[in-house]
Amino acid sequence: MNSKILGALAAVALLAACADPQLEDFRAAWERQGGFGVPTRVVTGQGLENPREIVTIGFSDLEVDEIEGFLARTAPEEARRRERIDAVIEPEMTRAFYVQVADDDLS
Repeated sequence: MNSKILGALAAVALLAACADPQLEDFRAAWERQGGFGVPTRVVTGQGLENPREIVTIGFSDLEVDEIEGFLARTAPEEARRRERIDAVIEPEMTRAFYVQVADDDLS
């Protein structure tokens, strides 16, 4: 197992789409106007047992001391995105930020 310590920011959101909207509705609301200004990739997953459950995990390539400024700089657009997302998801949403500490290749 190859493990390395990283300084990336991982943003995780776990939510349930409302009864009517589909994954496509969430994706349309979720779409961001422009990039984050740093290398960022986001993985979106849909529940196998409950397709209304959606999880997004985003990875932004930042140093730990850059995270606070990054979150402040992106806050206005993120607030607008959350308003759009709120229209297509259940009220409860788990959202958390983590510093990535390992990246394991388990091929």
